[in-house]
Amino acid sequence: TPGLETGGNSDGAIVITQTPAPTVTTNKLYNLAGALTWNGTDLTTGGIAAVVDDTTPELGGDLDVNGQDILGGLAGAGGDVNIVGGSTTAGIGGSAYLTGGAASGATSYGGGVYIGGGASSHVATGYGGFVNIVGGEGTYQGGEILITGGEGTGGTGNGKGGGITITGGAGAGVYTGGPVAIVGGDGGSSGGGDILITTGSGATADADGAVVISTGAAGIIESVRGYIATNSTGATALIATIPLTSGDSSVFEVFAVARQDSGTESAAFRIFGAAENTGGTAALIGSTAKDRTDDGGASVDWDVVIGVSSGNLTITLDNDAETVDWKIKVRLTEL
Repeated sequence: TPGLETGGNSDGAIVITQTPAPTVTTNKLYNLAGALTWNGTDLTTGGIAAVVDDTTPELGGDLDVNGQDILGGLAGAGGDVNIVGGSTTAGIGGSAYLTGGAASGATSYGGGVYIGGGASSHVATGYGGFVNIVGGEGTYQGGEILITGGEGTGGTGNGKGGGITITGGAGAGVYTGGPVAIVGGDGGSSGGGDILITTGSGATADADGAVVISTGAAGIIESVRGYIATNSTGATALIATIPLTSGDSSVFEVFAVARQDSGTESAAFRIFGAAENTGGTAALIGSTAKDRTDDGGASVDWDVVIGVSSGNLTITLDNDAETVDWKIKVRLTEL
């Protein structure tokens, strides 16, 4: 009867004698015509032929993970490794450092995720690359995202920080778009952190960038813009032309402070009024109200004049016989 033979072998080998194929091969190991067979499968051709020690333990060639390529280093062994994603999500556990293109790496690593944009062409001019961060989908809210603007080091924007754009989520089905919330810091023992919105550099000379709170197509809730001017002796200068939306009514408040360029005389103004734009033609609604205070009486004969031109609100400064430095802030609300 065929079977295992262990006795009489000086080398300790296990001998499986040959046997015809059994009627039932399931869970049976046997020698069929010299071929070791399990469950009807010839193990000498379908099994592992040989296992060889790896004397060069490094990635290379066409290694893949679940069908997704892992490409070798850009500069040979020890270079960057690019993981090419497929249609499914790739998860990276623990801390991760991600960098785009051939840009130089960070000099320090945090415990979170560092995403560095930028192609090699940006390194010489100091520009950072564009980084797009998208929140998770589904019924769960995404985790917190901390966004910090970059610091430019070269190019035409020398010394300028990178721009940051925050956009609300897009609604799907019956759900509305996700909110965009800017929240002050937790007070704790040190008090809550301020939320500071500052104006940018003015696009035109002597004008600060506007801070605008808008409802989009429905109109501007509030717009605040600053203007700076130094008027020469006897000058009357138009320093601000503020577009009014056609078909809207507006309320405005102007704060102005003026100081003699060489001297101590000062004056301050607060002007309140309303205007409307009908078919591209602006008009004041009623009369404006003006408060004024100064430290020179009649000798400080300066003025701020509010008017309209085409579809715009205008602000004109009158210095009389003085050279005066002015700073003006305008608050405008449209409906």
